[in-house]
Amino acid sequence: MNLTDLDDDARPLGAHPGPPRASRVWSTLGPIGCVIFVLIAVLGIVTPRGLPPRAQGKLTACKSNLRNLATALEMYAEEHKGHHPASLEALLSGNYLKYIPTCPAAGELTYTDYKLVRTSAGEEFQLSCVGDHHRDAYRAFPDPSVNFPHYSSRLGLVDHP
Repeated sequence: MNLTDLDDDARPLGAHPGPPRASRVWSTLGPIGCVIFVLIAVLGIVTPRGLPPRAQGKLTACKSNLRNLATALEMYAEEHKGHHPASLEALLSGNYLKYIPTCPAAGELTYTDYKLVRTSAGEEFQLSCVGDHHRDAYRAFPDPSVNFPHYSSRLGLVDHP
């Protein structure tokens, strides 16, 4: 008889048998399993309140669209001696944008109130998401006649009343 013929339960005489092999696995996974269970339970409680709702994500994407439009408008002005375009469609022909983005909350083009204002200091523009598509994302939604989020070349992004 050689050593490979001994089964896993072979032990010296008088030695304590110890737990069976399956019990050893579960006794090791027991504390780890408890920790994993507690983590899942805590994340299950915290996550719904801790992460922003879907409306907040759509608002964030809309604000990103406004920033991208503003960047394209500024790039246009850089190449045209400080003059902004008369409409957003001019950004498409100059390869500043591939397309005019749509608001993710509305599912359609809502950046339709582009205004160009000439002042003694130069040109300023204003742009916003038209409509109340982000009502769920704002806790105290502003007057529906005022469009938010809003971008101004003088103030930057304004996303609250």
